[in-house]
Amino acid sequence: MKSEFKIVSIPLMLLALAFTFSCSNNAKDSKDMAEDQNQEKFDTHNAEKNAQLLVDLVSGQYYEIHLSRYAMQKSTSSEVKDLAGMMVTDHTAFLTQLKALASQKSVSVPNEDSTDINNKMNDWKDKKPMDFDKAWTNEMIDKHKSAIDKMQNAVNDNDTDADVKALLNNTIPTVRTHLDKLNQCKDNIDKMKY
Repeated sequence: MKSEFKIVSIPLMLLALAFTFSCSNNAKDSKDMAEDQNQEKFDTHNAEKNAQLLVDLVSGQYYEIHLSRYAMQKSTSSEVKDLAGMMVTDHTAFLTQLKALASQKSVSVPNEDSTDINNKMNDWKDKKPMDFDKAWTNEMIDKHKSAIDKMQNAVNDNDTDADVKALLNNTIPTVRTHLDKLNQCKDNIDKMKY
C-alpha cells in the first residue's frame, strides 16, 4: 500500500510543481519579460541602454493607443474624439516603426498585453464625460512632454544607436504637434461649462 501511494504521489507532486512554475512565469508582465530577455542578449551597457529605450517607447505607445481608442468611445467632445483618432493613427505608425527597428536590432519588446497598461486602463472606466475629457487631455499632455524629453535626451546622447536616433529625429516633430494640439484642446475644455 505504501509503494502505491509513492507511485501516485510522485507524479502528482511533479505535476503540481510544473503547474506552479508555469503560473509564476505567466504572471510576469510582457515588459518585464522583454527586459529580462534583453539583459541576457546584450552584454554591453550601451546595447542594453538602447534596448531599454526601445522597450520603454513601445510600452508607451501601447498605453497611448489604448487610452486614445477609449477616448474615441467615451468622450462626448468631438475635438477630443478627433484628437484621439489622430493619436491612434500616428502612435500606431510609430509603434510599427519601433517594432521593425527592434526586430532589426534583435531587441525584445513587450506585447500589447501588459499588466501595467491593463491596470492603468481600469482607472479610466468610472470617469464622467467632463472629468474624462479633462483627465485624458492632462494625461496625454504629460505623456507627450515626457516622451519629447526622453526622445530628445536619447538623440543628444552619443551612446544612442544611429538608427534609433534617426527614427526619433523623424518622430519628435509629430509628438510636438500632438502636444500643441493637446494644449489647445485643454484650453477649449477649460473654457467649456457643463
